[in-house]
Amino acid sequence: MDRQQIRRKDLARGLGSYGYEVVTAADGDEGKRFAEGLSPDAVVVEADLAGPVLAAADGEAGPLRIVLDDAEEAATAGPGPVVAVAGLAPEAIVRKVRTALLGRELGIPADARLEALEGNLLALPLLELLPKLRRLVVSGRVLLGDGEVALEEGEAVAARAGSVRGAKAFGRLARTTFGSFRVLLGPNGGPREIAEDMLSLMALAMEDQARFTEACGRLPDLASRLRLVIGPAFFATQFTPGQQGVLAGAHDGGTIGDVVDGASEPDGVVLGAIADLHEIGLVAFDEPEIKVRVVTDSTADLPPDVAEKNRIHVVPLSVLFGKEFYKDGIDLRPAAFYELLQDHKRGHPQTSPPTKGEFLAAYRQVVGRSDVVSVHISEKMSKTAAHARAAVKEGSDEFRTLRGDGTPAMEVVDSLQVSSGLALLAVIAARLAMRRLDASEIRARIEAMRPRIHLLFVVDTLEYLARGGRIG
Repeated sequence: MDRQQIRRKDLARGLGSYGYEVVTAADGDEGKRFAEGLSPDAVVVEADLAGPVLAAADGEAGPLRIVLDDAEEAATAGPGPVVAVAGLAPEAIVRKVRTALLGRELGIPADARLEALEGNLLALPLLELLPKLRRLVVSGRVLLGDGEVALEEGEAVAARAGSVRGAKAFGRLARTTFGSFRVLLGPNGGPREIAEDMLSLMALAMEDQARFTEACGRLPDLASRLRLVIGPAFFATQFTPGQQGVLAGAHDGGTIGDVVDGASEPDGVVLGAIADLHEIGLVAFDEPEIKVRVVTDSTADLPPDVAEKNRIHVVPLSVLFGKEFYKDGIDLRPAAFYELLQDHKRGHPQTSPPTKGEFLAAYRQVVGRSDVVSVHISEKMSKTAAHARAAVKEGSDEFRTLRGDGTPAMEVVDSLQVSSGLALLAVIAARLAMRRLDASEIRARIEAMRPRIHLLFVVDTLEYLARGGRIG
C-alpha cells in the first residue's frame, strides 16, 4: 500500500519479476480490504497507514511487514516482524522482501535487517543448499567461513576458497561440513570463472571428495613438508604434468597443503599424485610446522593417543583425595579415580584448576614457533580459563622474547562445555589449525559452535553428585 504512484509501480514490477503475485493499493481503505481478504505473505505499507492495514493482515503467524518510512507506528500492530526501509530505493526494498520470502520458502531465517539468509552447514550442507537455490533461480553469493560461491540465475559462476578460485575452490568448499553460511541476493558483479553447470560441478566435487578422502588415508598431516628424494628411480621415471608440479613443490620445501594450493588440478587429484610419488620413493615427508597449537585441560578427558595425534597440549587439573594429591590424567587415570571415589574413608575429592604458573609453563613449550588457542572447561564450573587468561597477560613480554619475530597470538576460549563436549571442541580447533587457519579465526569458529553442542549423561547413583554439592 503506497500512495506514491511511481514507487508503487516500481515495487510491483520488481516483485512481479520474481514470479510473485502482487496486489497494489493506492489508499488505506483499499489496502486494509486487500490485507484482510487475501491473507498475504508480505505487506509493504506506508508508516502512517501501517497500523490498520497490518492489523487486518494478521494471520496465525502474521505476514512479513515492511514499513516504507518509520516502524514506530506499526510496532504494536500484530505478531509479525516489522522492518523499516526509510530512504531505500525500490530495488533495495524489493531485495529485502525477496530475501525474506525466499527464506520462508527454503526454511532458512533471514537476519533482522532482511539483508541475508543465515543458516548452518550442519543442518543444511552446501551441496543440499545449492540445488534449492538453483531451483529458485537465485542470483547472489553464498558466503562461508573459508570463501564464497557466486550464483547467477541459480548456476555457480565463480568460487573462492582462500587463495584458490574457480571449480577447484568449489570442490574444496563442498567438503565443508560445519560452520555458518549467509546467502546475499543481488548481482555478484564478478567475471565468470566456472564453465560447468551446477549439476556437473556438483558431480565433479563429489567425485573429487572421494579421491580426496582416499588420498588422505595414504598421507600424513597436510601441514607436513615435502622433500625430494633423488635416486635411480627419479631419473628412470617419466612424470605426468601433475607429478612434475608436485616435484617442483617438493624441491622448494613446501608443505603438502602448499603444493595442493598451487596446483590447478582438483585437490583429490593432486593429493593422489603426492601419495603415488611417495609410495615409489620419490618424495618424503618431514614433520609439519604447526602455526597454531591447541591447549586444553584434563577435564576434556582426551585419550592420550587422540591428544598426541592432534598435537593437543593438555594441562592437568589437581585432585585431592584426603591428604593425597594427584595430577588428573597423569598419576590419576579415570579407572583409578572411580575406585578411590568409592572409598568413603578418603572423603569426597576436591579439584583445583591449573595455576597461572602451570599455564605459563605450558605456553612456554609452544609459543616459540606457534600461536596458541587455549580451550577450557566452562567458566561456570571452574576458574581454569580465568587462570589461563592471567597467564597470557603476565607472560606477554616473555612470550614475545621466546618468539623472537613478534608477539604470538594467544586466544583463550571458554568452551561452555566439559568432558566430551570440551574434547570435541579441542579436536575441532586442532583440525582447523592443521588447515592453517589463524588463531583468531579458530577462536571465532569454536565460539560459534559451542552453543550447539549438548552433552547428555547418566549416572549409576546420585550419591556422588550430592556429596559434591551439585544437587541437593
